[in-house]
Amino acid sequence: MVAAAALACGLGIGMSPGFANVGVMLSAYRTIASGPVVAVVVYLISCAIAWHAIATEPTDTACTLDEERCVLYLRGRGASDLQARALARIAQGRTTEEICRELNVARGTVNAYRARGYTLLGIHTRRELAELLQHDTGVPAAAR
Repeated sequence: MVAAAALACGLGIGMSPGFANVGVMLSAYRTIASGPVVAVVVYLISCAIAWHAIATEPTDTACTLDEERCVLYLRGRGASDLQARALARIAQGRTTEEICRELNVARGTVNAYRARGYTLLGIHTRRELAELLQHDTGVPAAAR
């Protein structure tokens, strides 16, 4: 990403005659930057974005893997992918509102997935769902 930004800035400075006329207006009467300065600023911003993308790592990889294991198990039991993801989050103890935000679905959809999932699995409560997933997938209760 950094190399692409450097190449783009270099090409912009060296090959594009219109790029040299770019400036940043502070007020109606004063321009403070010209083409090369803008190119360097774009390059530095690109470097910062690339560094942030490289430096940040997922913080909760274990829970993600455990959740994926639960989703695969639930799909094997007949749930759709989205329904399995909702059920896995229900077993983790997340609220309906949190699940709606995370999966970008309506509240009624989460409630329908919960009802159909409980019927599909032959259970009646969130606790039974959590115990079923713990027993059948080996995911420890603390990880959920």
